[in-house]
Amino acid sequence: MFKRLLLLLPLLLLAPPVLAASSDREKPLNIEADSLTVNDITKVGTYTGNVVATQGTMMMQADKLVVTQSGNGLKTVTAYGNPVKFREKEENSDQYVEAYAAQAHYDDATGELTLTGNAFLRRGGDQVQGNIVTYNTRTEFFKVVGAPNKPRGRVRMVIMPRKQGSAAATPAQKR
Repeated sequence: MFKRLLLLLPLLLLAPPVLAASSDREKPLNIEADSLTVNDITKVGTYTGNVVATQGTMMMQADKLVVTQSGNGLKTVTAYGNPVKFREKEENSDQYVEAYAAQAHYDDATGELTLTGNAFLRRGGDQVQGNIVTYNTRTEFFKVVGAPNKPRGRVRMVIMPRKQGSAAATPAQKR
């Protein structure tokens, strides 16, 4: 039973910790799905059907969620949806970070979150959109790739004007 509970904890890492409300990490993680399959040998847990994970202000919805562990703990978390939806309130702010994509993948070894398939990320009024959005939660570096062979397949960004003396740049402003 304890091993199965450990498969639930890695969902905390889906949100970039720099953006997230740290108080969320101290709250209970609740996951609902139509079904759950756990393989203790391969350390893979698969949640399917209307998956909803909440923790504090963090909320994620997906059709399927696969959590993989190694001997040292979390290895990867992959969410599939039509689309996968993510929302969390920023630390010390009234703004929310929202993300949508066909797939979201988090690799604990690299700290990289990759949104694939009509990826969209919004933070306050700033937005970035492309086929693939990759965000490194450790270095705060992100990259957006379009789908040049498709109509409307270019990268798009909207950066809202900042008030004089406003705080540091948002992820939509970093390159």
